Amino acid sequence: GKKGGGAASAGPYSIGGKGVGKMMMMMKGVPPEALEGVTEQIFVGSLPKTCTEDSIRAYFSEFGEVKSVELKKDQMGHPRGFAFVTFADIDSVYAVFANYDFNYMGDQWIDCKAAQNDGKGKGK
Repeated sequence: GKKGGGAASAGPYSIGGKGVGKMMMMMKGVPPEALEGVTEQIFVGSLPKTCTEDSIRAYFSEFGEVKSVELKKDQMGHPRGFAFVTFADIDSVYAVFANYDFNYMGDQWIDCKAAQNDGKGKGK
């Protein structure tokens, strides 16, 4: 079942508010450079071996609409422990980052970061 549903009544600080995720990042003392080059796509590492694209989508849907999940697999078809998740709205990405220390699937902490934050700024 879906958690939440009463978000509309949560006032101006609900996750759905535009720019709230970015503000949360700033409040946590995240340097503005860390937010440079952030796109709607994130890299998710340290995934449990049991996870599926569906379970990843279900988890990240808590933060906003998920457009696609790409779970990377080896030649044998086994998950390699990381995935790329693309959101409809970049603010969902900031919300995930603001929740950095608390992103767990099951009892496994997952490492969420900008998909192409290698400092080279390619693709622009």
